[in-house]
Amino acid sequence: MLYSAGMGAGILLRAVQEPIFMYQNPPLQTGVLADVLALEYTFYQWGFTAWAFYGLFALLVGYYFFEKEKPILVQQFPM
Repeated sequence: MLYSAGMGAGILLRAVQEPIFMYQNPPLQTGVLADVLALEYTFYQWGFTAWAFYGLFALLVGYYFFEKEKPILVQQFPM
């Protein structure tokens, strides 16, 4: 649920806005085309960095349940 909320909010808020902002305000002045640089920065910021936080959280939760030897329960609500 946390993953879905985080990625959903990011996609809705920044999916279009960030590449356009990077295109209009390139962070580096290089010989690379501005559109390519904008997409490279966007993919970098939404790539490994974002997934690393989710992976770290998953490792912490998994380690906790493994060490405590508790079952992971899913609560089902009556319809």
